[in-house]
Amino acid sequence: MILREFIGISLGNLWRMKLRTALTVSGIMIGIGALVSMLSFGFGIQRNVSDQFHKMGLLTTLQVRAVTGERSEATSTPPGHPPVNQEEESDQSPQRILNAAALDTFKAIPGVSLAYPLETFDAYLLFGNDSTKVSAQALPAVFADHQSFGDLLNGRFFTSDTAHAIVLSEEVTEKLGLTPDSALGQVITLRTTGRSSLINAFLDNQLAQFDIPPPARLIIRTAAESFLNRGEKQTEIEVTVCGVAELRSGFGYVIKDVLVPTETVAGLDRVSFSNPLELMNILSSDPDQGWKQALVVVEHDSSLNRVSETIEDMGFEVFSFAGRFDEIKRNFAIFDLMMSAVGFIAVIVSLMGIVNTMVMSVTERKREIGILKSLGGEESQIRLLFLVESGVIGLIGSVFGLILGWAVSEVGSLIFKEIMRREGGPVLDMFLIPWWMIPVALGFGITVSILAGLYPAARAAHVDPVKALRNE
Repeated sequence: MILREFIGISLGNLWRMKLRTALTVSGIMIGIGALVSMLSFGFGIQRNVSDQFHKMGLLTTLQVRAVTGERSEATSTPPGHPPVNQEEESDQSPQRILNAAALDTFKAIPGVSLAYPLETFDAYLLFGNDSTKVSAQALPAVFADHQSFGDLLNGRFFTSDTAHAIVLSEEVTEKLGLTPDSALGQVITLRTTGRSSLINAFLDNQLAQFDIPPPARLIIRTAAESFLNRGEKQTEIEVTVCGVAELRSGFGYVIKDVLVPTETVAGLDRVSFSNPLELMNILSSDPDQGWKQALVVVEHDSSLNRVSETIEDMGFEVFSFAGRFDEIKRNFAIFDLMMSAVGFIAVIVSLMGIVNTMVMSVTERKREIGILKSLGGEESQIRLLFLVESGVIGLIGSVFGLILGWAVSEVGSLIFKEIMRREGGPVLDMFLIPWWMIPVALGFGITVSILAGLYPAARAAHVDPVKALRNE
């Protein structure tokens, strides 16, 4: 007997017992459908997280911090050796100050496409008689060539690091009473609150508590400002609007209102009030000791670890979200297993139905089995006949299970999208059925069905034809 004949006989037997076959197939269908829909939900969440990481550039970006404190063990003088002179020591020790020279060194590393300081500060935009408080982000002009900052509604990104230009967010444009069209070319004053202003305000408050006369306070503040060397930087510049954009959150430019060139604001005395610890760190540090943080963007995520190790060897602290993403993927693997467990339970229950159906079929078809054996049918052929029958049940159930799982995923996706839309959040597709899940689900359904048919097939193969015919 060939496989086609086995399948024909199996379909004929299943068709004669329509109700029993339908119930058994329904069990497999529900089990496979539950498994597909659960895995689809897990894959959908994982895809959304992965897309956000790639969209924000987290997998190709390194956060570099300057190292403060004593020199590392690698550059310290070994015991028993005479100390080296200061000039020789500075040549041998790795550079730790995040200044322009450090950024040039980062850019020269193979695989690095962009390196720039993390410059965020609070400012006021003065336009006409209005003053609008904003959070500003300083970026190099080449940033737009390597990273996505959002969608330009009008205009362009600034083309030079020294240009007195500014890119406004759509929200800030509306606050200034402008539109994306009318904002282009407008001259706006950018005013910052600098270190000297904060120190003067602090000193004035402290001096007032000791009842020191105002003239004396002025002399003390002037002396303090001169001593701290804070007065040479300006706190106000004029910039021209070159673009209006719907700014998108990303690594290094998270939720900022305006974007300005790095060199244009380099001479501004500026601080940020969004992070109190960062503010205290800025006020207590020397402004000539470079930046506190910088961002390094690599061309491809495959070179991220190599570039990170190179920068760490220079003596800097490096943080990457790639390691965190690996942890997230491991957690998603556990989540997928939990989702699969629910589907497996339904599949196991359906397997019990297949075993019951096939055992009943063997009992009811003993005469048929006896006739086949009396005509020369071998045990292997009888066993294969029932295994094919259970495999056909698994195939039909798996096909309808895939359809059920797809339907559940589509309905669930519509429900989640409607909830997100009502809550005002981003509308995401929470379900994903990858193409490889189709053959896997079919293969899994057929395999477990055949396994469930092993015992009934073995019973059928061992039926005594003489007893089977005599009982009839």
